[in-house]
Amino acid sequence: KGKSNPQWITQSAVVDHRPFFDKGLDGTGQIVAVADGGLDTDNCYFRDSRNNPFGGWDKSRRKIAYYDDSFADQLERDKGHGTYVSGIIVGRKSSNGVDNEVGFADGTAPGSKITF
Repeated sequence: KGKSNPQWITQSAVVDHRPFFDKGLDGTGQIVAVADGGLDTDNCYFRDSRNNPFGGWDKSRRKIAYYDDSFADQLERDKGHGTYVSGIIVGRKSSNGVDNEVGFADGTAPGSKITF
């Protein structure tokens, strides 16, 4: 159950208890850096229908403020380990790439964004 939703494990170790979120601490306004192999930008936890994540820095993007794939990531975009790792940290589901919704595997800081 923890892999599907790590929030309560890191916040309290009590199933479905999220005291950080109760205090409004969800990563909003923060940008987290991750270095790993491949990030699936069309995954529902990172999708942004308004902006291309490969166009340089843009904090207005829904989840990915910057993606530098110049280090061979181009071959791993849709299946890289970075999707898993980044999802645990900043993932926030959006079916349409605009509106956030509660997801089964939302990250520990779903209000934050990522630079990859």
